Parts: sequence; C-alpha cells; structure tokens
Amino acid sequence: MRRDNVMMAQSMAGPEGGLLGRLLRGSQRAPLRSRLSWLLEPSAMDLVFAVRSSLAAVLSLLIAMGMELDSPQWAPLTVWVVAQSSRGESLAKARWRIAGTVLGCCIGVALIAAFPQASAVFL
Repeated sequence: MRRDNVMMAQSMAGPEGGLLGRLLRGSQRAPLRSRLSWLLEPSAMDLVFAVRSSLAAVLSLLIAMGMELDSPQWAPLTVWVVAQSSRGESLAKARWRIAGTVLGCCIGVALIAAFPQASAVFL
C-alpha cells in the first residue's frame, strides 16, 4: 500500500518534480522590477481610471458632507467598491443591479401577498 502511494505522488509531481521539487531546488524568478511592473509602470488607461475614480470619490464625499449625513466617509468607499475599469463594465453591472432589485421587490411583494397574516416572518 505504501509503495502505491509513493508511485502516485511521483506521477502527480510531473517531470520537474512538482511544487516540492521547485521548493527544494529553488525556482528561478524574474527580477523584482519586472515582477512589479504593474505598480512601477502603470499604463495610461490605468492612470485615467485612477484619476476618474478618485474624482468620483471626492465628489461623493463632498455631496455626502453637503447633505450632512451621519457617516459621510462611506460614500467614497462605496465609489471604490463599485468602480470598474471601463464604463461598459459599470453600465452592465448597473443594469444587473437594477434587474436584481426589481426582481427582489417583486418576490418580496409576492411573499407578503401570499402570507399576509405572518408579519413576524418578514422581520
């Protein structure tokens, strides 16, 4: 039984020795600069997205403060959570959220209509 387990482990490891082999031998890594190129050398589109998101977050904070909300700090956080890298993604996400909200409202109304005397269930 033990020999079968060893043979199975060797076959799963592949010709390079798998993860354990790479850990024991050490893997060749790319230089630090090339691994962090996404951070050190952002593209123009990345910069546009960052500026657009930051402006939207500042604007949401100003609106929330102007409305004298109790916790205006949540407005920019919401902007950053829902931010997408392209407007098309944002519009598609917005459509699905609206559809989900409408569907949830319809289901809620149907449940309330089906069980009118069970108000404690909906708390």
